[in-house]
Amino acid sequence: MKRKKFLSLVLAGAMSLSLAAPAMAEEKPEGWMPADGARPAGEMVKPIEGENSTYIPTVEEAQSYVTEKGWMTGTDKGFEPELTVDRATMYEMFWKMEGKPVAETGHLLGLVLAGEIPDGAWYSGSARWAYQSGLTTGTGNGFEGERVITKAEGLEILYRYMKDYKAMDVSVEEWSLEVFEDYDQIQDWAKESVTWGWLSGVACQRDDDSTLDPAAPVKRAELAQMLTVMGGLMEEQTASAKLGPCVVTAISKYGNVGTDLSMDTLTAAGYAVGDILTVEITGQQPITLPLGTGYSNVDQGSPLALADTSNNTLALAINRGDFATTYGLGVKGEDGAYAITEGVTITVAMAEKGGYLAEMEVRELDSKRTNVREDYASDEAFANFRAITLGNIAEGKLYRTSSPVNPELGRNTYADGFLKEAGVKTVVNLADSRETMEGYEGYAESYYASLNVIPLNMGVDMYSEDAKAGLKAGFLFMVENEGPYAFHCTEGKDRAGYFAMVLEALMGATVEEITADYMLSFENYYHVEKGSEQWEKIAASNIEKDLLKLAGVETAEELAAADLQKAAETYLEEAIGLTAEEVMGLKDALSK
Repeated sequence: MKRKKFLSLVLAGAMSLSLAAPAMAEEKPEGWMPADGARPAGEMVKPIEGENSTYIPTVEEAQSYVTEKGWMTGTDKGFEPELTVDRATMYEMFWKMEGKPVAETGHLLGLVLAGEIPDGAWYSGSARWAYQSGLTTGTGNGFEGERVITKAEGLEILYRYMKDYKAMDVSVEEWSLEVFEDYDQIQDWAKESVTWGWLSGVACQRDDDSTLDPAAPVKRAELAQMLTVMGGLMEEQTASAKLGPCVVTAISKYGNVGTDLSMDTLTAAGYAVGDILTVEITGQQPITLPLGTGYSNVDQGSPLALADTSNNTLALAINRGDFATTYGLGVKGEDGAYAITEGVTITVAMAEKGGYLAEMEVRELDSKRTNVREDYASDEAFANFRAITLGNIAEGKLYRTSSPVNPELGRNTYADGFLKEAGVKTVVNLADSRETMEGYEGYAESYYASLNVIPLNMGVDMYSEDAKAGLKAGFLFMVENEGPYAFHCTEGKDRAGYFAMVLEALMGATVEEITADYMLSFENYYHVEKGSEQWEKIAASNIEKDLLKLAGVETAEELAAADLQKAAETYLEEAIGLTAEEVMGLKDALSK
């Protein structure tokens, strides 16, 4: 039996397989087909037309593909290829593929499911999402989360995901499956999806198969194979479609770039959080970056795309960097405002569907933060307020905090109260201009308004010349004014974290002490568990990089042996521009 059309899968570079595959012979024997294992993985990059064109990925290839994507991660006993797949597991997997979007609370609207999903069931979130997203309408007997998925049901779910949720092209040549012996076993609701599965290759059936087996249970190995082909089809469609060109509409004070490309356009084209994109900017080399939710999704100094929630358009940024300047999209004036570079356009294309999902699972932070006091263990943790007494810093001399004046996060009154309690006299404000600072609601009535404050209005690129000038002004302000001292940005995390690192190193703190103080902000703000994989990854991609640069070394071993105090003195003199006397004055201001 010959298939009329085959849409090839694209495994491409996402699979760094070390699998041995026999070479394809010059002359193919009669009846040969790639499903026999004779097609090397590296050649699965172009459509294959004609007879005997089926490609079925091996279980090993499929397992590697779905594991790398983070779509299937195995059980506590390994991948378990022969284990059958139940409904709850299927929807949980798609939910994770989409970044665990939050569904409406309550029962699964309209389904005959009242009370069907037990309170606290591990799949309750994905079940709600699956129903509300149209991937399931129930079974007639409810959700039946533990019932094993049949092949027809599996293809129906994949078909709905492709067609309705991802808005992908699922068109295939008109062709009837009635020639199969068991065609009459396919229920009417599944005929369209089973036909699509066969003709698209997602069903992973050979051209010489005589049955469809629509009622057969789906095993994990078979699901991995089906997902691998489906993923290839999605990549094939999205990789060829560029979105844009779009233009820059705004540049923030941090150098983040706003565009006129609607997020609705990206969603309609099948783009989602966790995808890796290729961004082309006039006059620049193409950039590969993830579509994320916040700066913490990437390492310090790395670019990312994310939604500008103020107008639902695509924004481009660098974690603690200046995207506009780096990629020639704007020029920063002396007043700190950017002039948008004329004649520059931006296009976006898919580089790898879901290629960053697994990394985002570890890095994602924003969903873990609230601005509700009751969600935090103490007022101090909520305000991210603490005294710094590392190294030779005297008690009661130095404090760091989230903004005591910006009401946006609801923490300012707590931080302001702690400043008053500590008797702080001098404050370095890394985030605001004087106009912005004094314009905040409640500023005039705050304790903060009575203090000696220098507003530096700094960006987030701590290695820019603007930042160096701001740091110099802040350090000199401390030398010239009486303590106790406090410093802050908005959250008291990134810019304040860098400011703290320099002072702590200058005063003799160790690498471990500086890292722990920096990471305490993430514990306070995002409930990151100390010592967890997420904790270690955040530290490695942020403060540890700063410490390596400060010490002028490249490895953790070299950093452990470095004289951080001497490195900080050199940095303050050579990079920041303080004199040796001013550096000594800063040390004296903080000393025990």
